[in-house]
Amino acid sequence: LRLTVGSYFTVGGESPEGCGVHADITVPSLWLRKGEKVNHGKRLAPIAPLFHDTLQDVGIDCRPWYREQYLPFLEHRTEEYRKYILKLQQKSQLRMQSDPEWAFFSHDGDQPQLREREQEAQLEEAVHVMEDLLELKKIPQKG
Repeated sequence: LRLTVGSYFTVGGESPEGCGVHADITVPSLWLRKGEKVNHGKRLAPIAPLFHDTLQDVGIDCRPWYREQYLPFLEHRTEEYRKYILKLQQKSQLRMQSDPEWAFFSHDGDQPQLREREQEAQLEEAVHVMEDLLELKKIPQKG
């Protein structure tokens, strides 16, 4: 058994520990209906964003490896998708409002087969949201 004690921070300086990541588009679920809260702990104070790593905390002998295997894959700050969020939210809501299956899920059914179908429907909606994003960006879809 190995135990690691530490804190996780995104390159933007925020920590999702204890409260999770805030979703821009929420699809209903059994857990939301039951009132389960994502926040199970105290939120950590943010740290300064680090979108450029100078590798000062890495030993000199290890820096070449980090320059090749780590730095090229660092997340870059972008607001590219923010402009699509409202439209994606609207399209998702319209889809769910027009589908009678989502109305059925909104009841507090706690049957295993209902939960399984609800999970499938959530995944299908996630795929629809990604398809909507591709359409909005006008990226050709494969398949």
